[in-house]
Amino acid sequence: MSSQLPCVIIGHEFACTLGLAVFVDVRGNVDEHAHWCHQIAISMDNTLLNCHCDGKIFQSKAVFVPAGHAHSVNTGSQINLFFDPQIDWLDEVFGGAIDTHCAQVLDRDTVEGIQTCFYKHSDLKLGLEAFAYAYEDKQTDAHYQAVNRRWTRILEESERLRSTLTPEQGLYGQLGRLLSVDAA
Repeated sequence: MSSQLPCVIIGHEFACTLGLAVFVDVRGNVDEHAHWCHQIAISMDNTLLNCHCDGKIFQSKAVFVPAGHAHSVNTGSQINLFFDPQIDWLDEVFGGAIDTHCAQVLDRDTVEGIQTCFYKHSDLKLGLEAFAYAYEDKQTDAHYQAVNRRWTRILEESERLRSTLTPEQGLYGQLGRLLSVDAA
């Protein structure tokens, strides 16, 4: 990642930069909940995920859940990406061809691309770089200044949590709460 974008990396399990956070192989909340940002959940061991969203059940190796939608995803070995809805990550990742009004199953090429960046033994910083590259050229745009302020607070809080909690003390749960709709 260039020196322009700040990031927080916690082991091989969590990484965050402006507009984007990723959890790798961290057990998340399986009860119904919502995030203020978009979520992509991908199975790392090729088992099917069961995603309950919008009154439907989606069963796939990878699902997209739009910001603000109450959902639950079964626990397992997963990559979970969280994108700020104010940034055109979706255009970069999906070519703009994804509906944000409902949850949906992801295509194989998208899944494989994300898995390549964030597979368990990959360098999280390099994976974050691959996604953050598209944002770097836009970060000085006035539209993104409010987004940058929000994510700067998330980065600062992530650093604080890393210095005060261990995984056994609920570090990843607290990091996840930063992305909860209640934190918006």
